[in-house]
Amino acid sequence: MIPLTHGTSRKLTHDKFAKELSKTANECGMATTCKESQLLYRDQGRPDQSRKRADMMTFSGGCVRENQRLNFNKNTRLIMDVTIGHVFDTRHVFKRRNIQAMETKKRRKYAEH
Repeated sequence: MIPLTHGTSRKLTHDKFAKELSKTANECGMATTCKESQLLYRDQGRPDQSRKRADMMTFSGGCVRENQRLNFNKNTRLIMDVTIGHVFDTRHVFKRRNIQAMETKKRRKYAEH
Protein backbone atom coordinates (compact mmCIF):
# COMPACT_ATOMS: atom_id res chain seq x y z
CA MET A 1 0.00 0.00 0.00
CA ILE A 2 1.23 3.48 -0.83
CA PRO A 3 0.12 6.00 1.80
CA LEU A 4 -0.94 9.25 0.15
CA THR A 5 -2.80 12.21 1.53
CA HIS A 6 -5.00 14.75 -0.16
CA GLY A 7 -2.82 17.47 -1.62
CA THR A 8 0.22 15.22 -2.11
CA SER A 9 2.20 16.57 -5.05
CA ARG A 10 2.08 14.71 -8.35
CA LYS A 11 5.90 14.32 -8.32
CA LEU A 12 5.90 12.90 -4.80
CA THR A 13 3.08 10.50 -5.70
CA HIS A 14 4.94 9.45 -8.85
CA ASP A 15 8.16 8.82 -6.92
CA LYS A 16 6.32 6.78 -4.26
CA PHE A 17 4.77 4.60 -6.99
CA ALA A 18 8.16 4.03 -8.64
CA LYS A 19 9.73 3.13 -5.29
CA GLU A 20 6.92 0.72 -4.42
CA LEU A 21 6.96 -0.96 -7.86
CA SER A 22 10.75 -1.30 -7.65
CA LYS A 23 10.45 -2.84 -4.17
CA THR A 24 7.82 -5.30 -5.42
CA ALA A 25 10.00 -6.32 -8.37
CA ASN A 26 12.98 -6.89 -6.05
CA GLU A 27 10.86 -9.01 -3.68
CA CYS A 28 9.84 -11.14 -6.67
CA GLY A 29 13.45 -11.78 -7.66
CA MET A 30 13.85 -9.18 -10.42
CA ALA A 31 16.73 -6.91 -9.35
CA THR A 32 15.39 -3.40 -10.02
CA THR A 33 16.30 0.16 -9.11
CA CYS A 34 14.49 3.47 -9.08
CA LYS A 35 17.53 5.48 -7.91
CA GLU A 36 17.88 8.30 -10.42
CA SER A 37 21.70 8.18 -10.46
CA GLN A 38 21.57 4.55 -11.64
CA LEU A 39 18.96 4.98 -14.37
CA LEU A 40 19.70 5.29 -18.06
CA TYR A 41 18.71 8.37 -19.97
CA ARG A 42 15.44 7.93 -21.84
CA ASP A 43 17.08 8.80 -25.16
CA GLN A 44 20.58 7.50 -24.48
CA GLY A 45 22.83 7.37 -27.52
CA ARG A 46 21.12 10.21 -29.36
CA PRO A 47 23.13 13.35 -30.09
CA ASP A 48 20.35 15.58 -28.73
CA GLN A 49 19.73 13.84 -25.39
CA SER A 50 17.01 15.37 -23.24
CA ARG A 51 18.80 14.23 -20.05
CA LYS A 52 15.48 12.83 -18.82
CA ARG A 53 15.65 9.41 -17.22
CA ALA A 54 13.30 6.46 -16.99
CA ASP A 55 11.67 5.74 -13.62
CA MET A 56 12.93 2.20 -13.00
CA MET A 57 15.31 -0.29 -14.58
CA THR A 58 16.19 -3.95 -14.08
CA PHE A 59 19.83 -4.82 -13.34
CA SER A 60 19.81 -8.00 -15.39
CA GLY A 61 18.45 -9.13 -18.70
CA GLY A 62 16.04 -11.94 -19.33
CA CYS A 63 12.87 -9.90 -18.88
CA VAL A 64 12.52 -9.10 -22.57
CA ARG A 65 12.05 -11.66 -25.36
CA GLU A 66 14.94 -11.90 -27.79
CA ASN A 67 14.23 -10.08 -31.03
CA GLN A 68 16.97 -9.44 -33.60
CA ARG A 69 14.93 -6.84 -35.48
CA LEU A 70 14.57 -4.73 -32.33
CA ASN A 71 18.09 -5.55 -31.11
CA PHE A 72 16.82 -7.23 -27.92
CA ASN A 73 18.95 -10.04 -26.53
CA LYS A 74 19.42 -11.95 -23.26
CA ASN A 75 21.24 -8.97 -21.73
CA THR A 76 18.60 -6.36 -22.62
CA ARG A 77 17.45 -4.50 -19.53
CA LEU A 78 13.83 -3.68 -18.96
CA ILE A 79 13.26 0.06 -18.61
CA MET A 80 10.06 1.16 -16.89
CA ASP A 81 8.37 4.53 -16.90
CA VAL A 82 5.35 5.39 -14.78
CA THR A 83 2.49 7.74 -15.61
CA ILE A 84 -0.07 8.90 -13.08
CA GLY A 85 -3.49 9.92 -14.29
CA HIS A 86 -7.05 10.12 -13.12
CA VAL A 87 -9.80 7.96 -14.55
CA PHE A 88 -12.51 10.19 -13.07
CA ASP A 89 -13.02 13.91 -13.66
CA THR A 90 -13.69 16.47 -10.93
CA ARG A 91 -17.40 15.59 -11.00
CA HIS A 92 -16.53 11.89 -10.48
CA VAL A 93 -17.55 10.99 -14.02
CA PHE A 94 -15.51 8.11 -15.51
CA LYS A 95 -13.15 9.23 -18.29
CA ARG A 96 -13.49 6.32 -20.72
CA ARG A 97 -10.40 6.73 -22.86
CA ASN A 98 -7.99 8.20 -20.32
CA ILE A 99 -5.89 5.07 -19.71
CA GLN A 100 -5.66 4.41 -23.46
CA ALA A 101 -4.66 8.04 -24.08
CA MET A 102 -1.95 7.88 -21.38
CA GLU A 103 -0.59 4.65 -22.87
CA THR A 104 -0.56 6.10 -26.39
CA LYS A 105 1.29 9.21 -25.19
CA LYS A 106 3.88 7.12 -23.32
CA ARG A 107 4.44 4.79 -26.29
CA ARG A 108 4.82 7.76 -28.63
CA LYS A 109 7.46 9.26 -26.33
CA TYR A 110 9.64 6.14 -26.65
CA ALA A 111 8.78 5.02 -30.20
CA GLU A 112 11.58 6.96 -31.86
CA HIS A 113 14.16 5.67 -29.38
